Amino acid sequence: MKFNRKLSADYGVSLPLGRHSIMNGYGIPISATKRIQEEAAKDLLHFLDVAGSISDWGALQARVLFESVPSWRNEPFIRLAKWEAKFHLSKVKATSRSVQMFKDYLRVESFDEVARFDA
Repeated sequence: MKFNRKLSADYGVSLPLGRHSIMNGYGIPISATKRIQEEAAKDLLHFLDVAGSISDWGALQARVLFESVPSWRNEPFIRLAKWEAKFHLSKVKATSRSVQMFKDYLRVESFDEVARFDA
């Protein structure tokens, strides 16, 4: 979340990472005009598409991590503590991992590319 805020501040782009639409600034104002409500509904549907895409991508990344541990292949489930111990990252590594994951998700080498797409 911290890196998402930095990405927004530096490049004017962020991903909707909050659990709910309102956390990401999307909602339909009840007292607005019909046109504004229709635009808000369109924005909300776009948010849902992006949020679904991020969720699907995250599940794929979790699968890749899971499959990187061959000894887990026959286990019915992995406890969270075991998962976190296996993939623990220091604060510095977690930040660099976040940066790389954002680039991977956005399919860019540099965030300057994102700023150009948004312009």
